[in-house]
Amino acid sequence: MVITSQADPALPQYRARLQWDTKTPVLASAFKFTPAKDSQRIVLAADVASAEVEGEN
Repeated sequence: MVITSQADPALPQYRARLQWDTKTPVLASAFKFTPAKDSQRIVLAADVASAEVEGEN
């Protein structure tokens, strides 16, 4: 994989060769998000508008 920064006229690049084991099974729980106990939901403007529309039905 090559990532090129288009914002810099010098076009610096980052190269990475990625390899992983696809034969070892991965449990679904490895992808489960568990928020910290003191975390709080951030309501985005799109979420507020969507919630208002859903409340009208």
